[in-house]
Amino acid sequence: MAEFLQDFESSKDTVVEVNYRLLLVIIETSSSIWAGQGRTTDSLSLQEYLETVIVFINSFLSMDRLNRVLVLAAHNNASYYLYPSAGIASLDTKSLFDSVDMSGVSSAIITNSRKLLAETCGTLLTRDVSGLPSALARSLCYANKFKGLVPPGVRLLARALVINSSPVDSSQYMTFMNASFAAQKESISIDTCLLIEDSSLLQQVTSITGGLYLRKAGHSALLQYLLWFYLPEVEIRDWFLQPPKSSVDTRASCCCHGDMTELGHICSVCFSVYCKFTPICHVCETAFKLPQLGIKK
Repeated sequence: MAEFLQDFESSKDTVVEVNYRLLLVIIETSSSIWAGQGRTTDSLSLQEYLETVIVFINSFLSMDRLNRVLVLAAHNNASYYLYPSAGIASLDTKSLFDSVDMSGVSSAIITNSRKLLAETCGTLLTRDVSGLPSALARSLCYANKFKGLVPPGVRLLARALVINSSPVDSSQYMTFMNASFAAQKESISIDTCLLIEDSSLLQQVTSITGGLYLRKAGHSALLQYLLWFYLPEVEIRDWFLQPPKSSVDTRASCCCHGDMTELGHICSVCFSVYCKFTPICHVCETAFKLPQLGIKK
């Protein structure tokens, strides 16, 4: 008993670090992907896909009472809040101290997903560009506001997880890069779990922010991949067996054709890349001087 009291007294002088951990989950729910196109026997239905993500999220929330989560859907060419339903508007000082109801999280994700699909069923097979850049930007804004509400002496450790199941348009290169460097500045790592083939663009995003990139995760084993590779925090992942790292394709995507290029022209104002010379930047509309031809003598 005396030994216990001695340990208790000594523990009073121990500084306990208190951290909020915020997980920003972005899932692909585009109609053209989950409408049955290219489905195989190993593929998940949208219902099974959402249930898998919910199990992973509840596992994260159950690890610590200060863990918080944001869930966004990259749907067609836009992004939508799945949880919390009000998104960034739901953030206030009181919400930081409220306990998270896991059943409420699950219900909100399922309900808002069904509502989203019902509202966009008229555009079932239309998909212009990915809604991932929009979702990334909104998640970073959410994390920034959350950080401003955290009490003094308490840190916010935020990270993002992108679960993507559709090709990414290279024309959105600049938008992805802007989001990546913004996340890097705030020390927010972006993990990527692909259910399809490689994406050099998402690979660059993950590499810039120090996240984990995993391609072509099996549909039937998605939950195992999420729990084993993405549930551990970034600082302890080296203790676990990790997938082999592949070389990163660091080529930029040109703004004129969307092709990956090694050598090209760059705008001195907005840093847009072009594979061929253009007199006016398509992004910021800056006019460039035309190259002067030498006069033959």
